[in-house]
Amino acid sequence: MIEQELEPNKSEDVKFLPENSNAIETVEKKEPKCIDLLNKTACVLFGMGWLPLHFVFSQIPHIIQTAPEKWSLPSQVVIVISLGNIIVLIHYFNKRRLLSYDTTLIFATFIINIASLIAIAFTFDIVVPINGQPHSLFLFIFIFFLASGGCMSVLLFLPFMSRLKKEYLVPYFIGQGVDASVPGLLGLLQGVTSDGNCPNSSEMVFSSRYFFLLGAFFVILSAISFFHLNKQVESRVRSKDESKSSNETKTNCQRSYYVLLLVLQAISSFFQYGIMTGLQSYSCLPYRYGKLVYQVTVNANQFLGGIIVYLISLTELKSTRRLLVISALQMCIISYEITTAFMSPTPPMVLSLFGSVHIAFVWIIGNVTLFYTKLSIAAILREKSPKHLYYYGAATQVGAAAGALCSFVVNGKFLNFAVNSICTILLGDVKKRYATEIDTMRENAYQIFKTGRATGIENYFFFLRDFFIEILGRSIKLYGDRFVQTVIEEHRASLDENYIGDYIDAYLLQQKKEKESSGIKMYCLLLLCLSNPDKELVACLNEIIQTASESTGQTEAFLLLHTAMHPEVQKKMHEELDEVLGDRLPKLDDRSSLPYTDAVIHETIRINSIAPISQVHVATETTQFCGYTIPKDTFITFALREILMDPEIFEEPEKFKPERFLDRELKSKLIAFGLGKRACIGEVISKNTLFLFTTYFFQKYCISLPKGYENPSTEPEPGFTTGARPFKIIIQERR
Repeated sequence: MIEQELEPNKSEDVKFLPENSNAIETVEKKEPKCIDLLNKTACVLFGMGWLPLHFVFSQIPHIIQTAPEKWSLPSQVVIVISLGNIIVLIHYFNKRRLLSYDTTLIFATFIINIASLIAIAFTFDIVVPINGQPHSLFLFIFIFFLASGGCMSVLLFLPFMSRLKKEYLVPYFIGQGVDASVPGLLGLLQGVTSDGNCPNSSEMVFSSRYFFLLGAFFVILSAISFFHLNKQVESRVRSKDESKSSNETKTNCQRSYYVLLLVLQAISSFFQYGIMTGLQSYSCLPYRYGKLVYQVTVNANQFLGGIIVYLISLTELKSTRRLLVISALQMCIISYEITTAFMSPTPPMVLSLFGSVHIAFVWIIGNVTLFYTKLSIAAILREKSPKHLYYYGAATQVGAAAGALCSFVVNGKFLNFAVNSICTILLGDVKKRYATEIDTMRENAYQIFKTGRATGIENYFFFLRDFFIEILGRSIKLYGDRFVQTVIEEHRASLDENYIGDYIDAYLLQQKKEKESSGIKMYCLLLLCLSNPDKELVACLNEIIQTASESTGQTEAFLLLHTAMHPEVQKKMHEELDEVLGDRLPKLDDRSSLPYTDAVIHETIRINSIAPISQVHVATETTQFCGYTIPKDTFITFALREILMDPEIFEEPEKFKPERFLDRELKSKLIAFGLGKRACIGEVISKNTLFLFTTYFFQKYCISLPKGYENPSTEPEPGFTTGARPFKIIIQERR
């Protein structure tokens, strides 16, 4: 039996193990250093299985400028890449039939990757109409093939590496660690596409077409490396009976231990390749040196990945105890990173230098623990059959796919900004304790303005108020009342006369002062609200949250629309924000130092008045006004939009000209929120929120309109409160 296994012409010595051993150990002649170095270099190149997709990722910022999908291109690419997992499922259900063809499948993967990159180079800018809409059909088709190849590499490459010497596993993982740095470095050499909005942008040295062709060249090098490694595999003598060894593994080692390792690998991939990528910007950017922190942490992962893997390989990788300890540390670090992301834009120590240093350290150490977990699990499974490394690849792919899906869902936080900011100003720092309640109030505000009550008809016919409450459902009103009442009671219990943290503090302190100065008057007022002494405050807070959140959200949309259509306005805002704020977060006290930014907000409010008419007023007595007699009890409303578009007050009112509000006298004529005691009570809150949103957003981003589309309409959608019609913009981080 032994003689049948060995070929006589092999230049290897065979050492027989003791009789109770079930395997044959081969003692190979030590290879020359140059050959060993060549093999390790080939392992590094072979380990770059996701290199083709990284070339695509590096070109998305350039392609997005001309692709018909514009700003939605990245999310659509993510979906197409996720579909590549279909090929993994096909292989999994046919793995027994295909296991003997793994070498052929690896060669086929390289051929598909090379052909797809060459095809993308010549077709990425071809537009195909589908149902009357332009789409980058060929780009998506070939990205799908690249994704299929990338997913297959996770399943096939590691089992193949188990046939080589175990010391070649580390170079393979070094290749995995640096596969993103190759297109990253080429992308830096290539330069950026200028869109006319972001300053200091350089011209492209070579086009995307040549970039993809360079990618095909690197994949060819990787394929040649595999051809060389496969020759090394064919020249080695493997163990006598692999199936018998595999059966021994099942009897000698508990199956649950390997299941635990695979679960740990899936969890690590879930965070490393999925959700943490989407949350990293939220965690890093708010800090004092946020841009630098974000850049350092991302580059440390991309460019230092190979070095990190090499340093980790010098440690003990097969210690189960150390693996579990580092995995526990990894979960603690990830939990902290997620916490800082969800606390954005005010994570711990946000304004201090130490805060910036500590968050960069946390992310770098977190990446090190992820690399260690991945390499340690692979080293443990490497001692077993290729079957174990196959499941290692499957666990990696499942975790990465689940993480990408969760990341796509988590990042839809933008629309909650208005309500979160308003609630912070009114109710204090309650976001962490009452996140569910705040989300419900946001939905309630939307429902209120969506229903018939939002027409304001109950302001003319007061007996209809209860009728509309029934239509909306008393649960909406009662829910808001209970939540706000709970927050008021918390404030009253911790009230400090020397500190006013929010609207409720100010109201309660003023209430206390009036009670002390005029006890009888206050006593009478309390009798009117005997059932609930906070009834007026509760009603006021609910009204502000409902009205201010609606007006703020719609005005934010109009502001983005107009600034995207006027890049010269953005340029002036960026210059002012850079000069006054630098890298620190904006504050309400900065308004007087940012006159142009404040003027942009006022001009947006004027040119697209959210409320075309004011709240109803009633003449308490017969009045003469401009030659007209207004009888007592006459209902009066202001045509706010007509006033704000009056050319006698605002020169060229149809044009977006923020400079007009640099004149303080003209600001007093902006009556978009009404006049008198029945003016909108959410005016101050809404303006403060708009100021914080605008300064924070344009401090970090610039926006533009996608090319190839008609300019969007600035005409509002009609309704009780007007809103912006759907439009598309491109948001880019400022460099």
